Amino acid sequence: MRLGSTEEAYLLCKAAALPTHLPALIESLETVDGPPHILALPTVGVVYASWPRLENAEAAIGRLRTAVTAADGSLVLERCPLDIKPRLDVFGDPPPSLDLMRRVKEQFDPKGVLSPGRYLGRL
Repeated sequence: MRLGSTEEAYLLCKAAALPTHLPALIESLETVDGPPHILALPTVGVVYASWPRLENAEAAIGRLRTAVTAADGSLVLERCPLDIKPRLDVFGDPPPSLDLMRRVKEQFDPKGVLSPGRYLGRL
């Protein structure tokens, strides 16, 4: 399988953490609703994981976020079921600086035409 191919990946995520935290992160990813296909880039602290099918994707994503947070990392959903995507922020919980980011975007894009709602915090 090519990791994340559209035919096979039901859920594809990119997790990032310090390289020293990757072994624990990978171990925790493997406990979320069955073993995923994993591609790890240890020198840069990135792990791609995909699952061909999940029983309850929304609950699994919650467990993924918990596991990645425990490793002091971040998680981006690169592919997920379309029926749950509107209820999720694919970038996770917005940072405290979201208000500043929103104000900067408003200065550069006052009409809101540049990728509306497609960035962190639905900016």
